[in-house]
Amino acid sequence: MATLTFTVNGVDHNTTVSIIGVEFSMSANPQYLIADGSSKAEITGVIKETTRMVAIPNEPVVFATSLGTIPWQSTTSSDGVVKVDLTSSSDFGTAQVVGYYGDGITDTVFVDLFHKVFTGFKLININTAVF
Repeated sequence: MATLTFTVNGVDHNTTVSIIGVEFSMSANPQYLIADGSSKAEITGVIKETTRMVAIPNEPVVFATSLGTIPWQSTTSSDGVVKVDLTSSSDFGTAQVVGYYGDGITDTVFVDLFHKVFTGFKLININTAVF
């Protein structure tokens, strides 16, 4: 609690305000994608008041990524959760996904984008008869 004192037209006023902290955290699932332009990772953000861990609903969160595409904004649900999909690009590397809430509250997650790799081989029956 904090007490604010201010003067308006020569009259002093006092008011008490509660100051709360806010926690914003993000995660990615999965944390790696194939760089094919269509694979997706779900980016989840959670916003809560720090003292009582109460969800902060109906708040906008802005997103940006260094690789791939992501919706630029979404809104928290009643439980303080926001979810968007990161879609891979055809370039490989590490996508740095940043979420922005309020005035300067951010979090960052990283998603690795890989080229599709050879994961197996095909057996072919070859006749080896000698004539």
